[in-house]
Amino acid sequence: MSTRPSPASRLVKALKKFDLEHAFRHKDVLALEVDGFNKLQDLMSMLWRGIVEREDYNQPSSRRLNPFADLAYRHISENYRNAFEQSAKTEKDLPIRYRELQLLTDMVSGMTDSYAVFLHRRLKEFHVGASYRQV
Repeated sequence: MSTRPSPASRLVKALKKFDLEHAFRHKDVLALEVDGFNKLQDLMSMLWRGIVEREDYNQPSSRRLNPFADLAYRHISENYRNAFEQSAKTEKDLPIRYRELQLLTDMVSGMTDSYAVFLHRRLKEFHVGASYRQV
């Protein structure tokens, strides 16, 4: 068996180097990446308001404190919300903050890119900033 590199291996190596230098680090690609990062951070912050801004900290299903929190919470998958709300009854050994973070993580990780863009745009229309109490 020969251990000589394939004739195409030099070409593959050169193409990878070219992509790294000219495609992945191009200012337009980086700008798109930064924009996506900022939108995802923004979306997570808005969904977080829906998760934590509720009347009773220990009751995940309690009424949301303001219309925006209610809107954001209702945009979280009903299945995820039900699991979160039921966990308060069945998983008492897990801290509520852990379950809140799990809900946010499950929701965001289950989104397609196009749905994340849609949801960000939708919630941003109604978002007025960080005018809520710290929890």
